[in-house]
Amino acid sequence: MNNIKKKQPHKVVIIASFGAKSALKTAFMPANLKKRYNSCKVVLFSNSNWAPWAKLMGYDDVKTFKSNFVLKMQLILARPSLVIDLRDAAQFEALLTENESLNFKFNIDAMEYLKAQDEVIAEGLKNYIIFYNGFTFLEDKAFENKKWPYEIEFLNTYLRENNKKILYFYDQKKPAFVNPQVHFVDVNKVSSIKLIIYLEKAQAFYGTDSFLSLLSAVIGTPTTILQGPTRESNINLKNVQFLQSSVPCSPCNDNFECKDNVCMKVFTPKELIPEAELSI
Repeated sequence: MNNIKKKQPHKVVIIASFGAKSALKTAFMPANLKKRYNSCKVVLFSNSNWAPWAKLMGYDDVKTFKSNFVLKMQLILARPSLVIDLRDAAQFEALLTENESLNFKFNIDAMEYLKAQDEVIAEGLKNYIIFYNGFTFLEDKAFENKKWPYEIEFLNTYLRENNKKILYFYDQKKPAFVNPQVHFVDVNKVSSIKLIIYLEKAQAFYGTDSFLSLLSAVIGTPTTILQGPTRESNINLKNVQFLQSSVPCSPCNDNFECKDNVCMKVFTPKELIPEAELSI
């Protein structure tokens, strides 16, 4: 970004072609650009629909494009004075290297935050950890390969050894697990702000590589992330530990041809719990 420091743009457009998890790594950009360029307007153009989260990260506006032609037309109408194209993998990695850690505050309306906080308090949740095993309703092989097969064993082992409740995040399909100490939350049915509050109040977060895992890390919650198909995210935060699978084929970057995700099976519940307890 050294080549753009000389300019003083009034509107910066960031073009991205990745999902919310990768976009979270660029959450530092709106605040940094506004500070550098005297409160310029920062607009995100993305081919993924995650506008609610982008707004919370500080982007002034979010536009979705379905093709390069549509993107060109939108850029003409937007009339930006500076364009940063993160579709270039080398430029994206350079930005992450330049900014060694994510350090930003969510752009949340105070009244909305207090309302969501009251809802969480009313649920009576105290002294809890969060567990999330990624998407549970998609049949996409890439998501299946990331799933950890020993979640039930982990829940049972953790509850035996710790006097804490577990907040289990899931997506639409509720797991067949019954225990009064486990509180289930469908992440598709709660607001983004409420998810943030759940994460803020948790004593620890354990999960597979996902947007929510990185969100937990950015918020500051002690976070343990299991990684098999994916490689360690290049963010430098003291409260997060990435456990990379030890099998030779890991990471494979979501190999669709994989028929047996041995990379995730090497993580046993008893190996994970001591690591997690060190974070609390």
